[in-house]
Formats: sequence, structure tokens, C-alpha cells
Amino acid sequence: MKRMFKLTKTEGMRALGIEIIHTPREDGMLGAAEKADKIKRSIPGAISLEQLKIGATR
Repeated sequence: MKRMFKLTKTEGMRALGIEIIHTPREDGMLGAAEKADKIKRSIPGAISLEQLKIGATR
């Protein structure tokens, strides 16, 4: 996730046991999406909701 993500949201996710991996701010959402894809490919059987892809939230 981008480093500027709201602190309250990250605190809530950590409370649920979620590991948060920050990406450089200058990489923007494209950098975050690329990192998410890299992580998904490294974990056998992993899936992604791909909510970071353009148009996925529209």
C-alpha cells in the first residue's frame, strides 16, 4: 500500500493480523499494484481481488 495511507486504517488492519507492506510514494498506485502482483505470484495458490487495477472500483 502507498505510504500515505491513513494511519487509522493501517492500525485497524494490523489489529486483524494483516501484514502491511508499504511501497514508495513516488511509485504511486501502479507501484502498489505491481508489488501486490509480485507477492501474489510468490505464494502458491494465492489469489488477488485486483482492486488496484484501473476500472476495478467503478
